[in-house]
Amino acid sequence: PPMRLLLTGGAGFIGSHLCARLIKSPLEQVHVLDNLSMGNGLQNLSSSEGVNFIVGDAADPNVVGSVLEEVSPDIVFHLAANSDIKLSSVNPSIELNNTFGTSVALGVALGKAERPLPRLVFSSTSAVYGDVPFEIQGTTPKAPESAYGWMKLASERLLESLQIAGLIVKLDIVRFPNVTGKGQTHGVV
Repeated sequence: PPMRLLLTGGAGFIGSHLCARLIKSPLEQVHVLDNLSMGNGLQNLSSSEGVNFIVGDAADPNVVGSVLEEVSPDIVFHLAANSDIKLSSVNPSIELNNTFGTSVALGVALGKAERPLPRLVFSSTSAVYGDVPFEIQGTTPKAPESAYGWMKLASERLLESLQIAGLIVKLDIVRFPNVTGKGQTHGVV
C-alpha cells in the first residue's frame, strides 16, 4: 500500500513546494490540511491531482483529530504556523495561536489517537538560536529574540515531550533559516 503523508500547513510556501515534490511518487498518498489564511494555496503545484486537500484549522484539536483518524498517516509534516514574522512582531499573539497553537492542537489530537504517530517531521526555524555571530552548530545555545522563535522552540519542546510519552515514534526537527524562492508571498530576499 502507498505511504500516507499528511502535511499540516501544506498550502503554504514550504508546504506547497514539498507537496509538489511528494506527489511525483506513486508510492505516496498525499493529504494536506490548511486553512488557506496564508501562502499560495496549491499555486506552486503544476497540478493538485493526487492531493487530498482538506480545508480546516490546524490550531483546532478537533479538526486535527478528525484528519488524523481519517488519514491514519505514516508521516506527518507539521508545517502549519505563522510565516509572516514582521506581522507577528507587532502582534505576538499571532505566534501563540498560529505557531504554538498548531503544535498544541496536534499534541491534543495525538493524545486521543488510537495509535502512536509513526513519524513526525517538524518545520522549525534557526530563529530558535537568536542572533548568533558565528556558525550555528547542534550545540549552539537556544536564545530566541522573537515571538516566532520562542513559539517554535516551545513547539519543539512540546513535540519532544510527546515523543518521550510514546505518542510519536520518530521525531525529526528541521530548523530552516530564511527560506526564499519561487512563489514566496513575503519575507527577506
